[in-house]
Amino acid sequence: MSTDALLGEAIRLLSKGKYSAAERLLAPVAVDGAADALCLVGTALQCQGRGPDAAAAFRSAVAAGSSVAANNLFTLFMMGCGLLPPHEDEARRYAALARAMGFVHGPKTP
Repeated sequence: MSTDALLGEAIRLLSKGKYSAAERLLAPVAVDGAADALCLVGTALQCQGRGPDAAAAFRSAVAAGSSVAANNLFTLFMMGCGLLPPHEDEARRYAALARAMGFVHGPKTP
């Protein structure tokens, strides 16, 4: 299965609430450091209530170049989402990093 097909299948699984299945599917590609796969693994982990593991996956995705993962870390640290204690300084750092990496929330994002 091509990487694009694998990512598409993982998104389909995530949309159906099959978080563990998506995580297992993505594991081989994520191990290779694919930013999109790492980011989706982080989402699957977050949806399973595994905040510290999700943060680790998102950090790996950021290191691989994912601005989406940086934004996900911003949200995770800003809100806590019941998974991690909120940490405003970390949240602001990841928000700035997401913007610097090209992530745009909308047309009026500073």
